[in-house]
Amino acid sequence: MRAAVVRDFNADLAIETVEDPACPDTGVVLEVAACGICRSDHHGWTGKHPKIENGSILGHEYCGTVVEAGPKATHKVGDRLIAPFILGCGTCPACRTGVSNTCADQIVPGFGWPGAYAQYVGVPFDHNLVALPDGIAPALAAGLGCRVTTAWHALTDRAAVQAGEWVAVHGTGASGWQFSCWPRCWARGSSWWTSWPKS
Repeated sequence: MRAAVVRDFNADLAIETVEDPACPDTGVVLEVAACGICRSDHHGWTGKHPKIENGSILGHEYCGTVVEAGPKATHKVGDRLIAPFILGCGTCPACRTGVSNTCADQIVPGFGWPGAYAQYVGVPFDHNLVALPDGIAPALAAGLGCRVTTAWHALTDRAAVQAGEWVAVHGTGASGWQFSCWPRCWARGSSWWTSWPKS
């Protein structure tokens, strides 16, 4: 398959032919339909993440179609799926109590596991994947598993925003943009203020 590979930090990714991913027993291989570019990818590309090295394939904001399913997979060939940033094992205490982002056995594609800047990506723990609805374009869906869930987790779990409270959003990155979108689609009666820098 073809993939965009890190060869030198702060340099163009190398488009290379690499081995197709092996199908995990507990997961699937997706043919990548779209993959977003995250600030976390930028940190890896600049050499500021310890799990990124020569030969790494970045990309954790992705969606695609199952082309191979492992024997313990929950999805089947032909399923169109969206992936989250973190793939929790699903069986540890952290996963069972709803905090799979702290799973000790988590897999993070693009960071120590080959990512989706490629034609195909192997995805273990496929119970983390969710269906990609027909009405959502892959380019839009690719970011749902990272920037949208980051904003949602921050608002609902970490900050536990309640009706009547104020929320201030500073910054216009992908996650900041998602924070500022929630007032339009999340009617909880809170007041919102967003800071956008002058261009």
